[in-house]
Amino acid sequence: MAICDFCNDECVGTRYPAEAVKAAAASGFRPTGAIASGNAVAQRLGLSDFNMADQWVAQVMADSSDWALCPSCADSLEAHLASNPIPARAPRPPLPPVAPRRRRWRLFGPR
Repeated sequence: MAICDFCNDECVGTRYPAEAVKAAAASGFRPTGAIASGNAVAQRLGLSDFNMADQWVAQVMADSSDWALCPSCADSLEAHLASNPIPARAPRPPLPPVAPRRRRWRLFGPR
């Protein structure tokens, strides 16, 4: 079982690349489960001026790992991505071939 990275529910998750979640956050996506639970924790800690939505966006933009989402969070992300498609990026040029290195030394000295 996995833990949803948005709402922390235990589930069989779907994996989303960091680029997709970053693009969704940049275009206005805010997961209601994550924001609500974060605000509840902040209130219990006495942080009345805590803005969970801004903190969540900052965390998403700083993170480069994939995200595991429960079915309901995945549905909300998919709905947002369907209405706000991610612009296609230009493909990166291929890397030049690298010649294999020759070993110049044997285990006990030069050849």
